[in-house]
Amino acid sequence: MATQLRPETAVRSESDTRRPIITHLTADNAWLIQIPRSGGDRMFFNVVLDPWLTENQVQFYGWFHDQAHTEMGAAKSTADVEDFCSETERLARKFRSDALPEPAKPASYIDAVGLSLMGTDHTDEGTLMQLPASVLIVAHGNDTVKGVNGWKHFTSVVQAPMFAGDWTETTLDVLPEDITISAIQSPYDYSKLHVGIVVTFKCPGNDQPECVVYTPHGIRPTDVSALAEASPPVNVLALLHGCLRVDVGWRFANFTANMGARTGLEVTRVLQSKYWIQTHDEAKVEKGLTSWVLTHDWQQVDQVAEEYAKENGEEKAEVLQKANFHDLGNGGSLVLV
Repeated sequence: MATQLRPETAVRSESDTRRPIITHLTADNAWLIQIPRSGGDRMFFNVVLDPWLTENQVQFYGWFHDQAHTEMGAAKSTADVEDFCSETERLARKFRSDALPEPAKPASYIDAVGLSLMGTDHTDEGTLMQLPASVLIVAHGNDTVKGVNGWKHFTSVVQAPMFAGDWTETTLDVLPEDITISAIQSPYDYSKLHVGIVVTFKCPGNDQPECVVYTPHGIRPTDVSALAEASPPVNVLALLHGCLRVDVGWRFANFTANMGARTGLEVTRVLQSKYWIQTHDEAKVEKGLTSWVLTHDWQQVDQVAEEYAKENGEEKAEVLQKANFHDLGNGGSLVLV
């Protein structure tokens, strides 16, 4: 039986309606973040990150790079995501006594899409063109903005501002005043892969800003200092970072594409994130020239925690407890408490 999205596992009580909910839309790297709202006609503001919901993706040409999911995504189209968001709205109203009357069905329950990279497994035209033109696109990098604008479909495509220490300076007029989407990146990364999207928000009844950090290919611990030392402070609820390390080896070009679990552990310690959630680690079917030059190292969290503990004079159990690692799997949801 194919894996499906299950709203009843995301919203199970009144308290779940007042905290952010994160849902893994596929086995790989597409995410839904539902941010609770108050005082309006919607229960959640829904942000989707890097939706690649189509069967396969080609970069440039099939002979160069072609990869496909090995497991059918819980969300097989943006319509599946819309249905999930609609049902979580209904469930939230059921649990919340202070809910306003349900409004007319919006053009889309997906309020914004955050894009980290122009690669087709992050910015997938086949998926994104399923969305109404009114959906807001917030993209890291001018090349991604230009690429999406080139489709001549969306009415609002903006570049994510860089997070430089004060989240209030990254606000966008096209977003609610207490929600923003910004970007982080490794400044000396010539591959342009080691970037991140930061979704920052305030939940109802909580004046402390919180955020979810999404860095699908990983980022160096030194490159998240602006967020770790943010003023005003931002509580990092979740870090989305993979465990698979991928190295690319050509004759004249050798670099790390995915940084793996050891880097993820170090980043979560710097950010003091409450959750570390695995992403971008599906064992995909890879074809083309690139498949011959990629080396995969499946780093286990348990192993890297043991190594880290020995190197830093800590107990392994303590390292694992602080990491609070979660593999949500295909279609899994988690309330970020």
